[in-house]
Amino acid sequence: MATARLTVKSAHQGDPDAARQQSHSAATPAVHVVSVIGSMQPQSTSRALACAIVDALTAGRWVHAHTHDIIDLSQPCATSAGQPAFFELHRRARTADLLVVATPTYHGTYSGLLKAFLDPLHPGALVQTTAVIAVIDPAGRGHSATATLLVKILTSVGARLPTRPLVVNGPGGPRARASRWAATHGTAICAALSGGTTP
Repeated sequence: MATARLTVKSAHQGDPDAARQQSHSAATPAVHVVSVIGSMQPQSTSRALACAIVDALTAGRWVHAHTHDIIDLSQPCATSAGQPAFFELHRRARTADLLVVATPTYHGTYSGLLKAFLDPLHPGALVQTTAVIAVIDPAGRGHSATATLLVKILTSVGARLPTRPLVVNGPGGPRARASRWAATHGTAICAALSGGTTP
């Protein structure tokens, strides 16, 4: 597991605004982000939402995403037996400092692709990994059974979840939704990545 690094800017003597800027920057973890996209469609809204979350957290200086690896489960990825090569995908997920799991809702639950990815993970597979969840659920109205189930699953494999999931329903672009969510939860994510206590 990569250790979170801190981004520190030079001090500006006698400048309170610059000092506050330096304090915020000094507490910003530089992290490796991995997003797992559960949609069956390439270039999906789920993928756009995951990228918007990472962009919003970076823009707000809650994290500095120095690398962002996207595991798009809709892409062809098969062994010679024709089964998805999840061993390699799991290895990539375990390298994450911050794991973003994004999925649409199909028939009241997360996608079959995401289920196939998550089911083989053993308890402790994502220990010390900070994770956030994003669910597209037109019927969610701010709460989603899909999101609740994903919280249980990711917690069971050791992931730390410092925030409530982002549930998107109805009109509104992913960037606007992600920005509002990050403004509320960015501090908790930063604290978790820096080794602080999560709620």
